[in-house]
Amino acid sequence: MIVLKSTDELRKVFGKLIGTLSVPVEWDGNFVVMDNFLVLSGRERSVIFNYDTRRVSTNIIDLKLDKVNVQTISPQSQLINIFNLVLYAFGKWGALKGITVEKDETQINTLFGAVFGQIGVTAEYTAQYCFLYKGDMRITYEDAIQLAIEKDNDEVEDEEDKTAGLWHNMVWKVVNEEFAFSRTSLEERKRGRLGNNFYKVGYDCPRCGQKLYMAVFPEKDEPVIDTVNGQVRMARVFYCPECSVFFTPIPLKNLTDKDVFVLDFDGDRSAAGDYMEMLGKLAGDEPNGNFNEYVGAEKAEEQNKRPDLNSIDKGIDDKRVDLSGVDKGIDDKRVDLNGIDKGIDDKRVDLSGVDKGIEDERVDLNGIDKGIKDGRVDLNGIDKGIGDNYRNLNGINKFDEIIKAEEGFYPEEYVKHMEPEYERLWDRMVEESEERVEEAEENSAHGHIKAKHADLSPEHAAYSGKEDKADRIHETEEARRKAAQEKLIYSVEHSAGKSYAALNNLERELATSELKTDTKRRLEKIIGDAKIDSAKVEAKTMMSKLPAVLGEKAYHAYKDKLKQYNEIDTTEYEKELDDRRHLAERGEAEDILKRSRRSTRKDLLDMLDAIKGRKLSGDIEKEYADRVLDAVAKLDRRRMDDACRDSADYTGEELERLYNSIKEESFLPEIKNPALDSVAKRLKRIKNEEAGLLVARLKKELQNNNVSDNSRHYFYPAADASDDRSGENAIERMEYAKGTYGVSMGDFEYPIMMVDTTRTQNGREGMLLTPEAVYYSNFVTCGSIKVENIRAIEASTGFLGKSVTAHLNDGSKVKLPHAVGTGELKGYAKALNDFVMYLKERPFSRKEKYLAKEKHDVICCFRCGYVYKGLKECPKCGYKLNV
Repeated sequence: MIVLKSTDELRKVFGKLIGTLSVPVEWDGNFVVMDNFLVLSGRERSVIFNYDTRRVSTNIIDLKLDKVNVQTISPQSQLINIFNLVLYAFGKWGALKGITVEKDETQINTLFGAVFGQIGVTAEYTAQYCFLYKGDMRITYEDAIQLAIEKDNDEVEDEEDKTAGLWHNMVWKVVNEEFAFSRTSLEERKRGRLGNNFYKVGYDCPRCGQKLYMAVFPEKDEPVIDTVNGQVRMARVFYCPECSVFFTPIPLKNLTDKDVFVLDFDGDRSAAGDYMEMLGKLAGDEPNGNFNEYVGAEKAEEQNKRPDLNSIDKGIDDKRVDLSGVDKGIDDKRVDLNGIDKGIDDKRVDLSGVDKGIEDERVDLNGIDKGIKDGRVDLNGIDKGIGDNYRNLNGINKFDEIIKAEEGFYPEEYVKHMEPEYERLWDRMVEESEERVEEAEENSAHGHIKAKHADLSPEHAAYSGKEDKADRIHETEEARRKAAQEKLIYSVEHSAGKSYAALNNLERELATSELKTDTKRRLEKIIGDAKIDSAKVEAKTMMSKLPAVLGEKAYHAYKDKLKQYNEIDTTEYEKELDDRRHLAERGEAEDILKRSRRSTRKDLLDMLDAIKGRKLSGDIEKEYADRVLDAVAKLDRRRMDDACRDSADYTGEELERLYNSIKEESFLPEIKNPALDSVAKRLKRIKNEEAGLLVARLKKELQNNNVSDNSRHYFYPAADASDDRSGENAIERMEYAKGTYGVSMGDFEYPIMMVDTTRTQNGREGMLLTPEAVYYSNFVTCGSIKVENIRAIEASTGFLGKSVTAHLNDGSKVKLPHAVGTGELKGYAKALNDFVMYLKERPFSRKEKYLAKEKHDVICCFRCGYVYKGLKECPKCGYKLNV
């Protein structure tokens, strides 16, 4: 199935046809071709042309065109004529009511043959059928349409591949040629018609032996040409397509008189073809018996009536247009990048918004536990009797009150309020307990001590007294240790409901205690179970109090807090935290998009830096960075499209300037690199083609001056792979020469010829000739000379030695390296001189000063340099692609 979008012309034609139908059809403007069916697809009903049954119908069909590639019909396409034939074919078959076709079947068959013949298809139309053939094979209507599409594409590619070629001097020269003649029959002349009013004649081309083609110009309307002898009014011209050369007799002579004017395009068929087409438009089929004649004084009055296009002002404005001149601004009326006004309140909540009253290492998130100093000893293990002094008015054990307060059973505010009283009470309890212990020990042991020391000498009695005191101190420390252990056991056994931080403290204290192993294990299990319960409660409570907007610092604080609860699975809570943070990050990113300027490319890049500087999560940063990059890419593509809009018609010099402009400008790599590659590819192709033409011209100059083939002369590009000097070896040596003494060559400046003067032929010394300059290197020096600065190149074979010298415009001289013998030296120098003079004839239109301007009121022809105004093609050479 082939789907083609109609042109405006075809839409009007088939729109009128649809208007004559009895059933309304809303045509969408597409032609759908399937097998031998042509369908005008509609939104509901479609029009169907069936070449098999010769009928036209309307029906509701589902073509499913959503995923089909719709191709466009170009204004010059043969498809326009093919679709117009539909009305003739079905109108004559009587399938279209209201349409009368006056032509008979024979005439329609002729039309079909002419139209389909343009795409290489033979058509046979009768009252009973319409058959199409490709060669001897019958094909479908769809096959024929595909062939037409392919031909259109080939023509587009041919047009893209077509280049301007070299520049040409349009002054005709005098040569002496001998033209053989043999009569041709009328049938031969008809068969050999070239088109554009050029007909085959009996004269043979003196260069290739093929028959020439002649065009005759109407009397009194002969074109005027420029020759080396002056202007000549040309009555007839002869053309050889094989040699791309034109001949015309010298005034008052015939072609057989041998002396003729010649215009040689040096094998440039494109240029010769354009010139032939231009002359063909001026020629006709009327005979003209006049000779060519010089334009003299007697014709002055007639000449004055003719517009002399050379008198047009050649002044060309030098205002350059830089790529940066493209309007980079973005209309403020465009929809915001995010597309939605998501006005986000800018009030942020930092970590202080969670809990401003957190004191490090002492208070957990709920502000409950402040910890217990390790140095305190609970003497409850010695004397558990508690007097009234240690009870409050409600009869509550004050000792238990202190324990509960220190272990986090009471709110923080209450503990802070009662803390001074608890401290005083605790000190009193410890002091009084110690006094009672000492008093009890002294009373119980007094009699024993006296009896024990009664029989001892004073010295022994003193020593024994010190020993008894040490025993009493040891017994006191043991009592304190035992009291601490009992306090620890009590705290663990009553740890249910304590904060997670308090439980961690108990766990550490238990780990360092000297309790029995069985007791420790039992207490460890109690603490473990309590920690699980506490972690669940605290995590749930904390998550229920999350702020609506979670800042970065708060996010990390909550995250770290959750990681402390090792006993429970906090995955869901962490995911909720991540979601909250991502929501906050999106708000921050949207806020950046909303507040940032976006008028220029720099504004967009600043916005991108702001997003990356916020250190958002990877996925969110990428999402918003991609949105900004899309906007930058859209702007860059528009700038690139503006820069390359007419590049399809650019010459090599214009493409080189475009390449450098793109290279210097700021574009995203994904836009710049493909554009540079595309321009470079086209530029290289054009430059290589021009190189081939210039190489052919230089070789011809050397041959005409009797310079023999030389193994030290290398030409580019490779023309004959069997020749070592024109294959990879030549390119390698040219690149080596370019890297030594041709380092200043441009990226797309190619060498036409290299002369290698080294003994081992390694390319280290010699000469490189390019269209722009001559690069040289010898034992003494190396350098380069711009072609435009060379006045002449001459040879010297005197007593002072043989040499080839370039004479410069400023009067200086430069000796050029050469590799020819003395006998060929002058011919070699003349060939170089003629070629360099040709390079200097490069039209002004090929220079950057002219190319810098996009449009020209006064046009300088890119091919021949002729200056004209107000015409679509050059009136001198017929070139059509001038800007």
